[in-house]
Amino acid sequence: MWETQRLVVANVTVADAGDYAVAFGDRESARFLGSPDPGDAVEWASQIARWTAGAPKGSTDEWLNFSVRLQEFGRPLVGRLQATVHGFWAEVAWVFSSAQWRRGYATEAGRWLVAHLADRGIDTIVASVDPGNRASVGLLNRIGFSLTEIPGLVPDSYDSGDLVFALRANIQRGGQ
Repeated sequence: MWETQRLVVANVTVADAGDYAVAFGDRESARFLGSPDPGDAVEWASQIARWTAGAPKGSTDEWLNFSVRLQEFGRPLVGRLQATVHGFWAEVAWVFSSAQWRRGYATEAGRWLVAHLADRGIDTIVASVDPGNRASVGLLNRIGFSLTEIPGLVPDSYDSGDLVFALRANIQRGGQ
């Protein structure tokens, strides 16, 4: 478990499924994602079990999935972070409860994720986003990502027409 100024970040577990159904129980939170039925805890448990099982057998990728909660009493779930590590680079994604938007939690958690990946030796971090998702485009810019084309580093989550952003993690952490 890790802490930021206002948040607690922890590896996701199947026990989180009920909280996911509550936090993401509206269609707005999952509008740009291929998430389970937003309010169905059983579907969330199934999805979380797949995440925690890790990358498919034979893959060299590493899957990192984190629940993001407020530090306040009861530690309500406000979001989720994920990273797929492909050796020296990683692709990231996140989703936050629409009830928690515009409070800076995604920016705070995104900065934590970049630092966490840089501490693990990740050199480059990429994200793909639907061009209509202005909030995520703004978030990526606030965290330090730049719109780019990266031959050979196309995120698995890329859909035709997505914008691709990149960030050199070692530069964010003071590296050369």
